[in-house]
Amino acid sequence: AAAKPAAEEAPVAADGELVPMVVTVGGQTYNLQVRPGENMLDAALDRDVDLDYSCKEGSCDTCMVKILKGMEFLNDITPQERDMLDEDQIKEGYRLSCMVVVKGPGPVEFVQEER
Repeated sequence: AAAKPAAEEAPVAADGELVPMVVTVGGQTYNLQVRPGENMLDAALDRDVDLDYSCKEGSCDTCMVKILKGMEFLNDITPQERDMLDEDQIKEGYRLSCMVVVKGPGPVEFVQEER
């Protein structure tokens, strides 16, 4: 008999595999390739995508983004995000990009809306 997996975990990209990340900000869309384990905000900034941010510590909501696709390929919501976002925002797919780690393997798509 085949061994049963211990827990149902979201898949993670294999070593060396890049994760596709589509970012829309200010009406422009960027197609990026990021490494598994990379922070979403840092990944975008490192690839010259100008996301708004302030503290990089989850204590403001300047870097808030809406995840359109691939929530299952991200880390779980952090306590800092729960403090900053209300339940409706969380249900609608909002996250603080400074608190998000991209795990892969599938594509992640998000937008940072004008405020």
